Amino acid sequence: MTIDCVTPAHFIGCDVGKTSIVVFDSRNGQIRTVPNRAADLADFAATLDRACLVICEVTGGHEAALLDALVEAGRAAHRADARKVKAFI
Repeated sequence: MTIDCVTPAHFIGCDVGKTSIVVFDSRNGQIRTVPNRAADLADFAATLDRACLVICEVTGGHEAALLDALVEAGRAAHRADARKVKAFI
């Protein structure tokens, strides 16, 4: 699969949990919760435009279904190491 490289126009931050993912959209400041299930994540990924970058934390594998859905939908994603993010803050 080929993914076109574009500069992100906005960012989607995802707080990943075992049963749900809390999503923050930097474009409009909205927060919503998506069930951490393959079908729901595929629907979520399909709603995102190509100009966004989705960033999620490493959570012991609970982020895998989200990343799979994003890759399948051709959306840019980054798995951030929470320890490094906290050190940066």
